[in-house]
Amino acid sequence: MEKYSPSYDHVIRPQVSLLAVIVLYKLPPAASISLQTLLAAMKQVARDEVRSQILLYDNTPGGQDPGFVSEGVQYEADIHNRGLAHAYNRALEIAEVESFDWLLTLDQDTALPETFLSELSHIVNHIAAEPTVAAIVPQITGEGRMLSPNYFLFDVLPRFYPKGFVGIATRATYAFNSGSTLRVATLHEIGGYSPLFWLDNSDAYMYRQLQLHGKHVFVAGTIQVEHEFSMFDIKRRVSLARYQSIVDAGCAFWDLELGTFAGLYHTASLVYRLYKHWKRGDEPAIRKITLAMLKKRLFHSRKRRIEDWKRAQESMCAGFGL
Repeated sequence: MEKYSPSYDHVIRPQVSLLAVIVLYKLPPAASISLQTLLAAMKQVARDEVRSQILLYDNTPGGQDPGFVSEGVQYEADIHNRGLAHAYNRALEIAEVESFDWLLTLDQDTALPETFLSELSHIVNHIAAEPTVAAIVPQITGEGRMLSPNYFLFDVLPRFYPKGFVGIATRATYAFNSGSTLRVATLHEIGGYSPLFWLDNSDAYMYRQLQLHGKHVFVAGTIQVEHEFSMFDIKRRVSLARYQSIVDAGCAFWDLELGTFAGLYHTASLVYRLYKHWKRGDEPAIRKITLAMLKKRLFHSRKRRIEDWKRAQESMCAGFGL
């Protein structure tokens, strides 16, 4: 992996153009930690250093009163909640029309450091002449545990980069949507976000497409981000419908994009997850969903699982008019 030592000299650098999109769900803008910390980070950079704009994309079903929206922040509501992929593709459309070079994607509960945009602008200028570098990702932690980015050892075992690692990753690298900064031109090249992965694993599938198009990821270990990860608190933060979506999309991604041995690892991970359900005392309905997917992976062919999942997603997309 190529190492990079950040420089903080006062050389005049080209202006970085960045559109940030924050996806809201049943949360007013004023309560979004992502919005508040991004606005604070914007105050730390000069206008001639970063040209930025914020899109608040609200997926609250039926809509909500957004209340006061800060100047320079655009608000759009999708009362049908068509998911993250649709929200990010809408942002990509705006970024292309308004000539932004980079797209920053955020969920509503990611706490950015005040130096986020300052650090990011230095890195953007550092890799400007490297068009194969399509993404810049911070290291994200939750409850003291590393969450993103990761790679697969031997293309099977998920592993995280050492804390503080900085450089262009030579391995296929995956990262959370939230906190990712992506080249607009590259997102256009790969066709944007897939409506099939409309919510869960939309990030994994997108990063896989970057890999298949010969693109690389810059791991920005100088930017450490704190994130509230819902899967750490299934009982309070994950509905049964959402957990079903997480399980279905996760298994579909491993079936579609990773190899046989990785698939075996994923099947084994479901066994371990059942043990965790029992240890935590998760409700029977949650355990039932995990067990049903484990049975599918044991007794249904990979081809059948993929076909069943695609039919379900295509039906859902048709219902959304996608």
